[in-house]
Amino acid sequence: MGDTNKVLLRAAELVEQGWCQHVGAQRAGHSVPWNAADVDQVCLTTAVARAVGEITGEPIGESVNEAGLVAFVQHPLLVASAERLYACYPEWTDGMAPIRWNNTPGRTADEVAALLRRAAQEGS
Repeated sequence: MGDTNKVLLRAAELVEQGWCQHVGAQRAGHSVPWNAADVDQVCLTTAVARAVGEITGEPIGESVNEAGLVAFVQHPLLVASAERLYACYPEWTDGMAPIRWNNTPGRTADEVAALLRRAAQEGS
């Protein structure tokens, strides 16, 4: 299994453990930075970013400065994971599309996890 598949499957697990809308991450029902420690809910894009950090062992902790965040967002594994997600939804045409999809009223954690698993499967 390639690293991109591992990232997408781990992101699905993170969503299944706790998912949120309209914020990147939450702890005890309160919004926290996407890269905060000990979060209990994540959105689609945060799940992917955190999974990249876990798979690569590269830190995404709260100490990441702006330059570090820019480098992280350009990480090849994060880019490859995003490309897989966009391949599942050709109508996604801009960088905000996954966030809007995640935040759609009525969306469920199961749907988000299923999308991540589908993106992993399509790359197999």
